[in-house]
Amino acid sequence: MRRKSLLRQKKFSMWLNEVELNKLKLEAVRQGVAMSEIMRDYIRNLPEPQNNGDSAAWR
Repeated sequence: MRRKSLLRQKKFSMWLNEVELNKLKLEAVRQGVAMSEIMRDYIRNLPEPQNNGDSAAWR
């Protein structure tokens, strides 16, 4: 079940080749969710960024 965020959402788009897109579609079907949910879950599970004063990580 998807949780609604209280934060404002931003749109993000990316280019995938045909193989990558097919993998994403198949995984979404396997899990019974939207492709965007697969990507959101992946991003949510990334480690938190370290605050070491280096702004290069956000470029």
